[in-house]
Amino acid sequence: MVILKLLSYIFLFLIVFSCKVNEKIPTKEKNNIREIKLSKEFTTPEKNSPFQITEAFASGDILAIVVDYSGGCKTHEWELKGATNFKKSLPPKKGLYLEHNSNGDNCRSSLKDTLQFDLNNVKYPGKENNYTVVIQLNNYEKNITYKY
Repeated sequence: MVILKLLSYIFLFLIVFSCKVNEKIPTKEKNNIREIKLSKEFTTPEKNSPFQITEAFASGDILAIVVDYSGGCKTHEWELKGATNFKKSLPPKKGLYLEHNSNGDNCRSSLKDTLQFDLNNVKYPGKENNYTVVIQLNNYEKNITYKY
């Protein structure tokens, strides 16, 4: 009887502490949410440090972008920029450009980060609720659907 009780407690302990919370969905409270910078005069920069986007998705009003890049000795800077206009299509498309500044980091460690951006300023004008915008990123082949 004691062995059965002990096994029950061990089983219960394993169930309770082996479950993980799904952390894929970003929240504003947990992470540093960056602003998307839009301007009428936007042009793609001539120089951009190398990187690869391995995954990108919209969750609520947050755009999460998983990037792989090399470095490890200096701080890297990331900005998401674009023009204020939309491409003429249904649903409308918004092209965004992820800019990477490695600050001359010549180290070769393979790094992976998840960057998060606030999508509120890419909502289609006059359509603040129940609408869809398709986001297109440089260095990423898939379209990202932003439903709000």
